[in-house]
Amino acid sequence: MQYSEIMVRYGELSTKGKNRQAFIGRLNGNVTRALHEFPKLTIRPKRDRMHIELNGEPSDQVMARLSQVFGIQNFSPSIAVEKDMDKVHAVALQLMNETAPKGISYKVNTRRSDHDFALDTNAMNLDLGDYLTDKRPDLVVK
Repeated sequence: MQYSEIMVRYGELSTKGKNRQAFIGRLNGNVTRALHEFPKLTIRPKRDRMHIELNGEPSDQVMARLSQVFGIQNFSPSIAVEKDMDKVHAVALQLMNETAPKGISYKVNTRRSDHDFALDTNAMNLDLGDYLTDKRPDLVVK
């Protein structure tokens, strides 16, 4: 599976007050320096997290570099998908087919940054879980 982004969550930056932007700016500089060998990346810092668009760069190598940057709480590879449940279903199934061995148990746990999406979090969890169970009956739902 080709990931399109890496979502970076900040460490203690979320507890800072008036100087939060200075800390985010410093972390952005540190991330930019750590990833200077990957010219296609687009780094977009936001209030609570940073999105790094891979634009074809190798996610495993980028994540290896990120693991050495101080101030990052954690990060996750992600796949940008249009706001269309059919497309979300297709990407979720592709991801499960490529990563989940037969008989494994799983749980769908969505987090939506866009709260205007047609489904709320619980409805999306149920919808995706039902879809994946129908398509992959060999998997066990937690």
